Amino acid sequence: MIPMAERFTTSMMQCCLGLLSACLIIMLTWQSAVAAPLLRSDRIVTIMPGETLSQVVERELGSSAYWPAVAEHNGILDPADLKAGQKLRIPVPYTRSKERAVVLFVKGRVTHKPALSRTAVALKKGQQVQVGDELRTGQHGFASVEFASGSVINVQPDSHVLIVDIECTEQAETCIIELFSEKGDVESRVESRSGQATQFRINTPSGSAAVRGTRFDLSANDARAATGVTEGVVDMLAAGEVAPVESGFGVVAKNGEAPGHPIALLAAPLIKQPGPRLSERDQLRWWPDDQAVAYEVSLSLDAENLQTVSVAEVTEPHYSPRGVQAGNYFATVRSIDTNGLKGLPSRRAVVIATEQAGFATPTLQVETQDGLGIFTLDQTVEGADRYELQIATDPDFAEVFPVDVQPGQGAQYTLPSDGALWARVRAVFPDRRVGPYSEHYQVTR
Repeated sequence: MIPMAERFTTSMMQCCLGLLSACLIIMLTWQSAVAAPLLRSDRIVTIMPGETLSQVVERELGSSAYWPAVAEHNGILDPADLKAGQKLRIPVPYTRSKERAVVLFVKGRVTHKPALSRTAVALKKGQQVQVGDELRTGQHGFASVEFASGSVINVQPDSHVLIVDIECTEQAETCIIELFSEKGDVESRVESRSGQATQFRINTPSGSAAVRGTRFDLSANDARAATGVTEGVVDMLAAGEVAPVESGFGVVAKNGEAPGHPIALLAAPLIKQPGPRLSERDQLRWWPDDQAVAYEVSLSLDAENLQTVSVAEVTEPHYSPRGVQAGNYFATVRSIDTNGLKGLPSRRAVVIATEQAGFATPTLQVETQDGLGIFTLDQTVEGADRYELQIATDPDFAEVFPVDVQPGQGAQYTLPSDGALWARVRAVFPDRRVGPYSEHYQVTR
């Protein structure tokens, strides 16, 4: 078996010969005229005089049915235009690899193109994928894939990933996982078995991220690759140079250039106290970061962020869950700096509710006593099983003090010595439905 470093160096040399830029790997455009990246177990064979592509494929793989996949793998437009002495790459893993990974989660449009197929089909939860398979996510598509070691990749919207190599059985001395990300974003959680080394690598057109047990993000396009590390260490390789990236730092590699200097990731945003539930008119808020140019907010069904269902980028420090189905979620907020690196994450459990239009609003009875503002639920709404009372120190309810109450119940809060309190209330119905807010009530000392 060829060592990983030697295999990668060989692949790099073969991919970069004839290219003007000093890239680590070949830039993949996914057209039939361009060969795919060299797979670890590709076998190089020589065309003999008089041989056709079908004959070569049948000789090497045992069936001529594989010739379309081999033609595409080699960027051959005309299978009849072969010359004696021509070199051909035979993708051995397509038929011999027994390694598989399992699809944990799929949301939105995600397609799967098997290694020996020209047709992409919808990816499904529980499906197995293997070496040579391609995954593409649409504008609102997400997919999580788990390998045998427990490592997981979470493919974000508008991304394209090719599985280059899997060798990760319990008996293997080293668990090897290698991917190619042509474009998009991939979040990775790398796990290692006890006593087994791990070599986890994601290649891009601009560089390669090699992992030493970590959690990290990789964003790639034709011009650059950016890696941010939230746990462990990543080696960013580009243009023949290696930049170690430790937890809390990120690095950017432009196509054809060495990795830049490590950059400290922005701090985790401080999320303000939200209400017990958020509807489309509500906002999840956090304190702004003056170094951030934008913020990323993702909603996931699990605390590990493996079942992401929504990602939004906003320029202001608040987010409204428009178009998100009612349910229980974990919201993750990250600042984005001028380099495009995502900062450290803040995470909070949230309940997304659906607002019911046309319902009456409850009312409050408000009074002051001994420096306290006292708010009591007065008029109720038919069908509601509770009421959400919100108190704030500003009329925009930027940060609220929420409590659920029943008819006749309420809450009391100390009045600011030089300010006011504002209150509002809404009905809460079964199945995570809420009514509109009442009028705003203001009290002062």
